[in-house]
Amino acid sequence: MTITEKIRPAITSSLLRPDSITLFDSKRGGRQIKTIIFDAEGVLVPISGTLSEGPAMWARRYEFLAKHYPEHFKEPFTEMDEEKRSQVVAFAKGLLKAHHTDSIGYAIQLEKHIPIGRFVEHVFEPSIPKLQKEIEELSDGELKGLVGCTRAELIYQFEHLNADVFALSNTSRRGYVEPAFEGIGIMQFFQGKIIGMEDLAAIGVSKPHKEAYSFALQRYDIDRRRAMFVDDSVANLEAPHTDPEIRMTTLCINRDPVDIEKYQKHSDHIYPTITEAFVAMGRRT
Repeated sequence: MTITEKIRPAITSSLLRPDSITLFDSKRGGRQIKTIIFDAEGVLVPISGTLSEGPAMWARRYEFLAKHYPEHFKEPFTEMDEEKRSQVVAFAKGLLKAHHTDSIGYAIQLEKHIPIGRFVEHVFEPSIPKLQKEIEELSDGELKGLVGCTRAELIYQFEHLNADVFALSNTSRRGYVEPAFEGIGIMQFFQGKIIGMEDLAAIGVSKPHKEAYSFALQRYDIDRRRAMFVDDSVANLEAPHTDPEIRMTTLCINRDPVDIEKYQKHSDHIYPTITEAFVAMGRRT
């Protein structure tokens, strides 16, 4: 039984009216949003590193890198001094030429010369059962802090959302995004419509590079003029907000009021949670 089936009574007895939720972009002529491309972590599901299995996944990540690049990973990353750690990070950046990242993990994930399938199997797959169970057991209070509503209300919103939904994530589709969406209860709305590191590895870049967004738009034949990209990272919002070739409506999920001007510069809309964005931008039809 899926998490959605378990809480079906709560969904059907919701006080929310069973009508369609249609989103409009008031900042760009009131155009209707027909497609939404979501980031996953920090927007719809918890950031993987914040869960109990997060440290174990990072440990396996370094084990994997040490196996393939022993000359650069002779000691555990956590035990390196700051100078050595900087050298290793610089090495990882050079492999991908991803100068936007300060994380060895994200810089290395899409390197074409590393077998991504084995990377996912080694780093993510051992944690899938525990991660999915932990996400299934998130309380409504915890979920409200993340998405602004209860699990039943979130599923209701997706069931009645008058838009196609996709996901574009730099993390593993198979090893985290899909199990996390299953745990939250929204996977059925994204079937076959998720792009993760396994897919981006084919083009050798990740967000925030323009090619990652172009890949998503072309793969699913999305009309960018009627599409909205949702992320919690300013860096990831910049290209779809400013590049005329991939310009979409942009929505920043931001819970930190500090540096709000920086967020406003790179997004059309800013809300603390996706539910608050749906309320502000949506009309019930």
